[in-house]
Amino acid sequence: MLHEVITVTIQENQRKVPMRGYSAGHLLALSDPPAYKGPDGSRGKVPDAAAPLADGERWVDDGWRVSIGDETDADGWRYARTFGATGHATRGLTDVCRFRTWTRAKKRLVALDTGLP
Repeated sequence: MLHEVITVTIQENQRKVPMRGYSAGHLLALSDPPAYKGPDGSRGKVPDAAAPLADGERWVDDGWRVSIGDETDADGWRYARTFGATGHATRGLTDVCRFRTWTRAKKRLVALDTGLP
């Protein structure tokens, strides 16, 4: 048996309410994505709920890491007017949505095919 290492990516989402700021608690139930959305569409209020481990899988590292790059601010957020947009690193006056990507590595056992009977 071999171990296969897989990087799992989830998205965190928040909505802004004037004078109250950004929060997952401000998300609109019928139209917005969940606070955390996993790669297979799973939902959760915390990262691990959005990316549950299957039988035989386990986390490789100690926790989730925010992805930070040229298209994000220093905390990994991208801002937009809607959740369907690509987003940008600088928050604008009309940007009421923000989202960021988290990653974490997991491993699972993979059967080794030796070709022997």
